[in-house]
Amino acid sequence: MTPREIVLNQINHRETAEIPYTLPFEDEVGERIDRHYDSAAWRKRIKPYVVTVGAVDTG
Repeated sequence: MTPREIVLNQINHRETAEIPYTLPFEDEVGERIDRHYDSAAWRKRIKPYVVTVGAVDTG
């Protein structure tokens, strides 16, 4: 299943193997985690289930 399909299934109250999540944090926090692990490789393990988009002008 794609991340989108997982989110849609969860919205429709269907069980999925994975639970979608968001993990927002400030740039400084990400940099501190990079230093802690001596790498930014951990970032590749985070799935973008929900992507933030700007407002849509409907007027």
